[in-house]
Amino acid sequence: MTPKNLRQKTNLLIGFLVLFYTGGLLLFMVEPLRSLFVILTPFSLILSCGAVLAFQKEWSGKLIIAFVIVLFSALVIEIIGVRTGVLFGEYVYGRTLGIKISETPILIGLNWLLLIYCTASIVNYHFKNRNIRIILGSVLMVVYDLILEYIAPVTDMWSWEARYPGIRNFLMWFLVALVFHALFQILDLKIENKPAGYLFLIQFLFFCGIGLYSVLTVQV
Repeated sequence: MTPKNLRQKTNLLIGFLVLFYTGGLLLFMVEPLRSLFVILTPFSLILSCGAVLAFQKEWSGKLIIAFVIVLFSALVIEIIGVRTGVLFGEYVYGRTLGIKISETPILIGLNWLLLIYCTASIVNYHFKNRNIRIILGSVLMVVYDLILEYIAPVTDMWSWEARYPGIRNFLMWFLVALVFHALFQILDLKIENKPAGYLFLIQFLFFCGIGLYSVLTVQV
């Protein structure tokens, strides 16, 4: 693929993601269509992940191993979190993220992997120092979660015993993200993916849009 063709396909994917998530926001805002929003959410996560990973420049055995480690470790951590309430606090998953195992959506591991990958792509592009990449990548994860936790109950992704999680949740998010980002840096994974950075931003704005709409319509 020539650089020109790559740029064209990258721009097409970014444009598609903007339209796709704009459509998702509209589905959420139109009350009769909200059930469709719930049904399509797992598929949108899988589609977004597949579309972005298709633009990963270099694949290697250690990259795949790292993906598998993050995918399954995150799922196990979430299962422990849900069943015990010790890690993140007391919360339960709703129906939006799809099929569950031990009260935890199977796709939550994929969600963690996608977010780690996207934030790694962002920090790898802007910074050379590994420690800075690890810390800032984890900080980006927490900033993202600050918005995500606000809209999770209204989208029926998950809900907390309290309306909003305490500091423990965000500390654990940071620590888990720190470990996963450290793994990526220790393995020196070559993550260069422009659409991944844009996907992270688009999702963040998407959740901000849901949050704003929910505030204006007093749904939260």
